[in-house]
Amino acid sequence: MNSDDAMVKVSTEVKDQFRWTALVEALMVILTIETINRFFYPEYPGFMGIHPHPLWIVAIILPLRHPFREGLAAGLMAGSVMAWHMIANRAGGFDYSVITLFSDFLEPVLLLCTAMFIGDRIGVMRETICQLTSDLQEAGIEVTALDEKCRANHEALRLLDTRIITQMSSVLDLVKSLSSTRNMTIEEIRCDILDKIVEHISAWDTTFYSLTEKGLVETERRVAHAHRGAEAIQRVSPESDPVISEALRDRRIAFLSEFVREDDMERARGMCLMARAIMVNENRTIGVVAVHGLGFIDYNPYNFKLFDTITDLWSSTISERMAFEELSNKSIFNEELGAYNTHYFRARFKGEFERATQYSFPLSVALLDIVDFTETRQEIRRDLQSVLAKVITAEVTELDLVARYAEPSVFAIIFPGIMADEARQKMDKVLREIADFGFAPYKDNERIIELRWGVSEYVIGMAEPEEMLVIAQSDMEGV
Repeated sequence: MNSDDAMVKVSTEVKDQFRWTALVEALMVILTIETINRFFYPEYPGFMGIHPHPLWIVAIILPLRHPFREGLAAGLMAGSVMAWHMIANRAGGFDYSVITLFSDFLEPVLLLCTAMFIGDRIGVMRETICQLTSDLQEAGIEVTALDEKCRANHEALRLLDTRIITQMSSVLDLVKSLSSTRNMTIEEIRCDILDKIVEHISAWDTTFYSLTEKGLVETERRVAHAHRGAEAIQRVSPESDPVISEALRDRRIAFLSEFVREDDMERARGMCLMARAIMVNENRTIGVVAVHGLGFIDYNPYNFKLFDTITDLWSSTISERMAFEELSNKSIFNEELGAYNTHYFRARFKGEFERATQYSFPLSVALLDIVDFTETRQEIRRDLQSVLAKVITAEVTELDLVARYAEPSVFAIIFPGIMADEARQKMDKVLREIADFGFAPYKDNERIIELRWGVSEYVIGMAEPEEMLVIAQSDMEGV
């Protein structure tokens, strides 16, 4: 039996139990009326000459206050008292015919009938009121439930709205970030992939594995500052990780849940949570991006899709950059940079070196490097290289050659027919011109551009042009 059935049973038992409160109250009212009659109105024995009779109070008031049976009993008591007064006042002078008895005792009978009627109606009204109260309570419960449901729906809509705004902001940020990759090298784009994954899907440990002839090699890794301890976690090798192997084989995003059950999570220690192959021109795989650290609540379909989108977009960027660099390396002059390419520089420098060796002509070469190039603002690096190339080209002669050399931050200048001292004078002039521009390309806006340079010249007995470049490199580094 549940609690509701028990409450119904108890209330039914209480309702069926006769209570004497109504009779006590009726007796008190009758005694009060009798007392008033005896001491204040003795000329009206039993108030029989008063209409309506005071005992109607018992017949009307008490049935209103008590259940049907108790009210009826109180009315019967009042009617009996009234009948007794009538008998006592007539002192046996009754005509015991039906009509006479009905006429003489009409008021007590009416009193009793009134008590019965009021008690019955009051009982019906009470039951109706109880039913209405119960219905109102049930309706109140339903309204409360609907109100809670409405609030829950509003909260869900608010969360959905917040999530949509957040996701839209993430997409817009990705589009904006994607546009800035045009000034990045392939190495910088690889780092940027990991930065965006850490930023947008809250991954705290991500790695870029490059695919080489020797297999997968870790080239970049990002660990969130709050999870530096993750660096000490022993990870399985990428070749042994089934998630990475699956991503390489099927060239899609792969998940740890595909290989490890929930009741065997110990076997998953050291494996990555998800991975995706990075493909470039004609679906050529160059590496894998793997996520080793991700919060439980962040391991959801939205972040899976975002991870797939980021790696796909940045794969396209790497593919475009590789194609551009390959095309640039095949060309003689880099139009974007405003200087000759490295392969043409080497070919031209080799020819000048052979001519200097054969005819003992003077030959000098200079290397110019931007100090802390990685600390410059990423969005202006390409423009910075282009401006520097134009400034250098404007300060040297047409016979001199300005080219990009090895690293993105290094320029090489060939000075045919001049000695090292004259080459140093030209480099001093170049540096003064650059200083006049007052470049401030670093992340610290107060920091002016810093350059270092070195010069070397051909010395009889040199066998290879690389010897001159090594000396210029040492001079630039102050060795």
